[in-house]
Amino acid sequence: MSGAKKKLLVLGGTGFVGSEICRKALLRNCEVVALSRRGQPGAELKGQAWANKVDWRAGSALDPVCVGALVPEVDAVVHSIGILLESRMNSFFSGSKSSGENVTYEQANRDSALIPAREALKSPRTKAFVFVSAKSAPPLLDRYLKAKREVEAELSAYNSEELRSVFLHPGFVFHPSKGYSLPLSSVMSLGESVSSSLKKTAGIEIPGLDAPTSLDLLADAAVVACLSEDVSGVLENQGMQDLVNSLEGV
Repeated sequence: MSGAKKKLLVLGGTGFVGSEICRKALLRNCEVVALSRRGQPGAELKGQAWANKVDWRAGSALDPVCVGALVPEVDAVVHSIGILLESRMNSFFSGSKSSGENVTYEQANRDSALIPAREALKSPRTKAFVFVSAKSAPPLLDRYLKAKREVEAELSAYNSEELRSVFLHPGFVFHPSKGYSLPLSSVMSLGESVSSSLKKTAGIEIPGLDAPTSLDLLADAAVVACLSEDVSGVLENQGMQDLVNSLEGV
């Protein structure tokens, strides 16, 4: 890991996951540029001192001109944009403020990553792209997962010396700031235990029932993945924890 101060671009930096990635990056002495459609932190963040240290930018990750102007200025890009549902219900289930209306899985979960990644591939300075993906999804959300896997497939084909890619595979992401997420995380933990038992005893695996992931771990792992030059590929919960621990000397 280089000792030089790094500059990160967080796509979706005002969201539930993205804003915490911004905060964690500042704690690790990084400069942070956050791109989102609204271009400024929400009311819940404006009173927090760290938010004043982020360079908030308004724009779309789907706009090659917009991201093409930002990517060459940074050492790494973190993609935290995404929708869980293509409907108004997305604002409840995803943990973000996005309604999901008039936005497809392909636009939000695939193209908003591939367009910046292709710009990063052309940038001599940008050496890492960290993609917040998902471990699995229920059958009814197959397009949600397919869009994310298409991103991983393309980025995996890149020359890692030109652009190192890391794919974070969390389960359901929980945090005390989202009150409903705590009981849901308990349900997911129980479901994952049942699914694991069925897989061992009967060879039956239930997709979408994965161990939940704390927002704290996910955000920390995203930042450390940017800073750790020897890390690439898929990281699930244990891999994320091991990565963070390795930097802390645990």
